[in-house]
Amino acid sequence: MAISTNLTQQVFEFRGVDDLYVAEVTKDDETGYACGTPIRLAPTAEIGKTIDQSTASHYYDNLPLITIQGEGDDTITLTVAPPELQRLAFITGKSFDENTGMLVDSERSDKYFAIMYRVKGNDGKYRYVSRLKGKFSIPDETSATEDAGTDANNQSLTFTGIYTTYKFTKGIFDGLNWLKGPAKGIVVDTRYNKADVSNFFAAIQTPDTIQPSQAVAVTGVSLAPASETLAAEGTVQLVPTVLPANATNKAVTYTSSDEAVATVDDDGLVTAVASGTATITVTTEDGGFTDTCSITVGE
Repeated sequence: MAISTNLTQQVFEFRGVDDLYVAEVTKDDETGYACGTPIRLAPTAEIGKTIDQSTASHYYDNLPLITIQGEGDDTITLTVAPPELQRLAFITGKSFDENTGMLVDSERSDKYFAIMYRVKGNDGKYRYVSRLKGKFSIPDETSATEDAGTDANNQSLTFTGIYTTYKFTKGIFDGLNWLKGPAKGIVVDTRYNKADVSNFFAAIQTPDTIQPSQAVAVTGVSLAPASETLAAEGTVQLVPTVLPANATNKAVTYTSSDEAVATVDDDGLVTAVASGTATITVTTEDGGFTDTCSITVGE
């Protein structure tokens, strides 16, 4: 896969995780893949993932000429508030009596599950994750005597993910075309503004169900304030309003007609430099629509 040379790396950090859903895999064979309706599992504190990988070099003429790599199961650790007993019985294959609210710790039923969740960045954008097939381990529990402190115990669930049997149309990209292949899961990043995630949690999402978003074109832009008078070294924050409100791409740029009078940064902050008049112009990335603010700098 070629990476675009004009792709700008956005710097962000993960700052949260929520919307943990689970659904039973009802079909996974050569003919198709299907799941039941997703249910919300439990409020989530942390999600971690490790991958069982192995690498070995094969030597010829005393040189490591071939490297063999293997990828095994995914181990996903879900740190959550203790789930309701009915949900816990559901994911661990135990039995639940609705009449008494009782979980029966009996022999497990053999079921596979899919999970979905989203991870938030400190920029407000999300990565949506769908893991397509795996099993939950019986969770360990720790209970301690109550004291005057603030410590409490949550619950750690382990989900072991594997490849599906079904081969999705978008299984492997060979650099030119999509080839059919199994998958462990998908990750959709809203920073690209390309995928429709409006109903992501309504059903388990696969490589073949994610669709491009229907882009909403920009129709105009307005800039506030329309004019401002500043003293030298004074500042004013310009606020653009891109129309319509649900436009897909709201990115804008700013320019100053005379930087000797007033400058403007990428965020629309104007700084007065010297006496005179300058026009600050905002331009939308989508459509090239413009509006202006007249800046007057006094003596």
